[in-house]
Amino acid sequence: MYTSEEVRTEAKVKAAAEALGRPLHAWSLTTGFIDTTSGTVRDCPDPLAALEQVESIESDCLVLLRDFGTLLEDRDPLLVRKLRDTVHHAKSAG
Repeated sequence: MYTSEEVRTEAKVKAAAEALGRPLHAWSLTTGFIDTTSGTVRDCPDPLAALEQVESIESDCLVLLRDFGTLLEDRDPLLVRKLRDTVHHAKSAG
């Protein structure tokens, strides 16, 4: 469900990205990745592939993974591990 709370939260994340001078990439199951600065879209409906793409982004940016929390409710061990690995990679890459 797309609520006003989601809109407000995304607006805050976008404002943070702008304040940091970094692009914001938003991902969802239905649209894939959207570079919110340029509007370019990369089709990527698979959450594991999305995390792989996050690791391959070469510029400093913010990434918003829409509805990812609901995907983690199933406790898919592969998805959970990949998310942990991606977070570790992002922290070490700066």
